[in-house]
Amino acid sequence: MKHIATGILLVGALATILVGCSGTSGSDAAAEKLPNVAACKDFAALTLDLDNRVAENDVLLEPLADLNAEFDTIALSADGDVKTRMMAVEEAIPDPPHMVVFGDNREVYNDAIDAVSRACTAADAEVTVTPLTHGVG
Repeated sequence: MKHIATGILLVGALATILVGCSGTSGSDAAAEKLPNVAACKDFAALTLDLDNRVAENDVLLEPLADLNAEFDTIALSADGDVKTRMMAVEEAIPDPPHMVVFGDNREVYNDAIDAVSRACTAADAEVTVTPLTHGVG
């Protein structure tokens, strides 16, 4: 009888340990969101900066050659769907990058950043992105 009780206690202790290891704690879930919170804020700031540069006609003075690299750096710090959609923005930027200010290119870019905004919202990292409102055509 004593051996059975000891066995039951050991099995119960082992089950408690295994259950504790298998779940995701609240702090783990919060940690998973942190990269997206920072990435979404940085992404929103870059969209605002780009629209300001276009509005001030700085795209001619300060070429947009590094635009893809700027978006890439931010995307690499994100996770999951947010990262995937940020990477799609890079694909939406034409070569050469300053062509993003022209009609259809601008629409494709704006659609891509809107998709990032929706992904950020779904990841509890809601931000306001700034579409390109200035450009040609």
